[in-house]
Amino acid sequence: GWPVEEPTEPGKHLLTEIFVREASKLRNLSVFGGGALVVTGNGDGSVLANERPYGKLKLAAFRGSRVFVTQQQGFRVGGMSLFAGWGGRLYVSTSELVARGPIRAAVAGRWDGSSIIVQTSQLSTPSFGAAVTGSGKIRFASDSGEDECLCETQSLVIAGSDSIDTGDITSKSARVGILGSGSATLQTTEWLTAGTLGTARVNYLEPGPERVRGSTSSLRALTAAAKAQHENERAAIAAAMTPPTRESAF
Repeated sequence: GWPVEEPTEPGKHLLTEIFVREASKLRNLSVFGGGALVVTGNGDGSVLANERPYGKLKLAAFRGSRVFVTQQQGFRVGGMSLFAGWGGRLYVSTSELVARGPIRAAVAGRWDGSSIIVQTSQLSTPSFGAAVTGSGKIRFASDSGEDECLCETQSLVIAGSDSIDTGDITSKSARVGILGSGSATLQTTEWLTAGTLGTARVNYLEPGPERVRGSTSSLRALTAAAKAQHENERAAIAAAMTPPTRESAF
């Protein structure tokens, strides 16, 4: 999709509506350019393929675009790939995200605020991977307050600055590699392998992992105050993920 540039008048948007003939068929969505694209469904179904247990769903935001995906029915897919680059921002809000295969999220860019935020009540995947190259942020957040976001293993990689926060996902094992001044926040129960170079920080939510390997000097257990702040950020995340509406276009 090619979203149009937003007008200069504050609070106004140029609105273009696109309707698809068949529901739940779109598997690959890439958006370039400025403006905002809102992807949602209705009572008849979803625009995106949400019931494909052996298929992969790919979403990407490039070059200053903002993509809002609101999926009330949830996703049950074989795998998911998320990407934001060069100022792109990707927001995914869904009731549940269940993947038979891996979920991957990647952000790339330089000083341009690229980000991926996923908010869901329930997440299940055998493998989760996130990578930041240059400058950018990745955040997976739960909106239920319950421990219903689970994965077997996660791999977090940062080459540069900014952060990856998967503290609302509980994994059995995790690997973290950071080159530069970035920070990672996570929750793992059995073992954690960390490798860092520079002023990197690896934060974990308590109770921490049973075993730790690698760069233990960069590890930090979140204090009670920091953990409370982490939980309070959910309201701010929900506000940031609110898409433009029809009413705001006029």
